[in-house]
Amino acid sequence: MTKKRTKCTRIDRNFNLKQSVFGHWAVNNNVLYRKMFEADMQYSKIKRFVRDDSESYSEICNYVISNYGKIYEVYMYCSGLSNYPSI
Repeated sequence: MTKKRTKCTRIDRNFNLKQSVFGHWAVNNNVLYRKMFEADMQYSKIKRFVRDDSESYSEICNYVISNYGKIYEVYMYCSGLSNYPSI
């Protein structure tokens, strides 16, 4: 009995996110972060601490929104570490 020989060829495949099954998940993170920020600010108590003027409040909001991606990543990382509720 002879062994059957097969050809071994390498196929180079390039991943394209837009053409993949994950393509509809590709969103503009800045727009998503802005929506998340606006939803979070509805429950925020920053206005209680900033009583001077609306300019200080807007400066704080601009600073937070410019770093919101990092804040979100830290939040998701820390929430993933939690083992609540465990006994």
